[in-house]
Amino acid sequence: MREVPAAVRTRDFTGQFSRWKYEVLGYPFTPAGQRRWIADLLAYCDTHADIDAVCSWSPEWCGEGMWKGFALFEPDGEPTPAIRDTVAFFERQGLRVDLHPKPAATPLRFSATVE
Repeated sequence: MREVPAAVRTRDFTGQFSRWKYEVLGYPFTPAGQRRWIADLLAYCDTHADIDAVCSWSPEWCGEGMWKGFALFEPDGEPTPAIRDTVAFFERQGLRVDLHPKPAATPLRFSATVE
């Protein structure tokens, strides 16, 4: 398994990862930059037969605190454009994906199953 940098959507976050504020050319710290990073990563992985899986660290976290820069869900539990594109990618692969946005106080459920 190889780890790649996370897609960041804002510079406005604190905590142990707050030093990870170095933009990669073509991927600004914006929701659009996060969306492009994830789309390009998934497209790359899809073209390499040796890559069997892609895993996101804590995809259910909402956008506050130290995860604010990396979150795939807004603080109110709504999915970001990046996670919507990710769902569409997996659905094109024949997976059924259920997103259940909830208020931030309620845990989010994210699942994918092969039909």
